Amino acid sequence: RGLGDVYKRQLVNHVARAVADVRPDIKIGTLAYAVTREPPKNMRAEPNVRVQYATYHACLRHGYGRPYCPKNLEVTRQMREWAAICDDIVYWHYMVNFRDYLLPPINIESLESQIRAMRANNATSIFFQGPGGGRNVPFADMMIYVLARLAWNPELNDTEVMNEFLELHYGQGAEPIRDFLALVARDTRNAPLHDNCNGPLGAFGLTEELGHQGIELFKAAEQRAQTAEEKTRIEKASICAYRLALGEVWYGHELSLIHI
Repeated sequence: RGLGDVYKRQLVNHVARAVADVRPDIKIGTLAYAVTREPPKNMRAEPNVRVQYATYHACLRHGYGRPYCPKNLEVTRQMREWAAICDDIVYWHYMVNFRDYLLPPINIESLESQIRAMRANNATSIFFQGPGGGRNVPFADMMIYVLARLAWNPELNDTEVMNEFLELHYGQGAEPIRDFLALVARDTRNAPLHDNCNGPLGAFGLTEELGHQGIELFKAAEQRAQTAEEKTRIEKASICAYRLALGEVWYGHELSLIHI
């Protein structure tokens, strides 16, 4: 950190200039991540340098540039300063909670703002990191759909795209599932902390009571299913409600995660 980072960035520019002399078609990549995410104050990236900025430290719940979220104000400032000194930025965006893959999605209402902010700050591409084994994660299919649609057209509304998916994927069972996700959005919107993609249940306002409410709503959704395929999809999504109903018991007593 500090002076060492300056030398590293000078090295990146030095390598980029040398490579440009013989292979002007090649980009030199570097990470803005953890201790290196703060932009340098006294240099500009060479034209053939590509910076990958990771939003690991961002608040998962809120949009970027929101005055009520100090973490994301800081992230937005860094994005803006990187965009001022680099024309080619890849954003590493998180659509996952590494602490618990089975939790319901808590960042639907923030995706629209986040993607627009990245596009406005020289995004040439965005890497979306999701949960491992995403096929078996309750709402992974919905998140992939929403992110793909917003990445293609950032002017779309995230909630409207989510509702579009629910209708297409769950048929007549969509309404109770929408009600459950509305409860998730309500509770996470009022949560006390601004945690990142390693946040605990309490940081996001997720409770056992919400899980029990969700179980009943998913039962109602299953009763409305018109086909065996719709019922299977609803059963998969309901896993997050049963997981929530277990609360902290799910973690046992050995959990120990280090926040970077």
